[in-house]
Amino acid sequence: MIKQQDLKIAGAEQGEDYNNEVIIWGIPTSLGAGTGRLGAEKGPDKIRNSSHIWNTVRTSQGYDFGNLNKVTDLGNVDFSASRSQDINEYIFDQVPWSDHQHLLITLGGDHSITYPVIKAKVSKNSVKPNLIYLDAHPDAVNQVKGNYYSHACVLRRLIDEDLIGSVLFIGMRIPEKEEIEYFVNGYTIGEIPDYQ
Repeated sequence: MIKQQDLKIAGAEQGEDYNNEVIIWGIPTSLGAGTGRLGAEKGPDKIRNSSHIWNTVRTSQGYDFGNLNKVTDLGNVDFSASRSQDINEYIFDQVPWSDHQHLLITLGGDHSITYPVIKAKVSKNSVKPNLIYLDAHPDAVNQVKGNYYSHACVLRRLIDEDLIGSVLFIGMRIPEKEEIEYFVNGYTIGEIPDYQ
């Protein structure tokens, strides 16, 4: 379930208008981080709040980004109902429908949310996206302490399951040895876990 927030991205409508050019939603979770440094769950609302202090054209209705009434902010995924379901499955089930003509912007949350969101988009639209990956790490280890869906494994799962096209890395500076070997050897290291 996606719960509407009082706070929305500046210039966006609130509601469920899937015909708008841009659809924004939040996934406020740190459950895939596994580093002990939580806080990513605050990301969606921190981004929304920051959008209201951008220097832009101000009108009597608020901020005008040039696409007023073409952006919908759906709100945040409500995790209070997810207790009996795997977190990846729950996020997968919540991904809003939008075809490849509409831009779906997902506000996170830690990196692990990327896997179920892209998996859902590919299953609904049958179009594999290309990625621009802005990160210091490639997030392509096979598993972290037995967790194949950790934030540090997300790109590995997307590649192993053939859910993405090409990837452009920006800012990568500290890959692990395992990740370098994985890319150099043509994505053949490690096992692919079962995930339905």
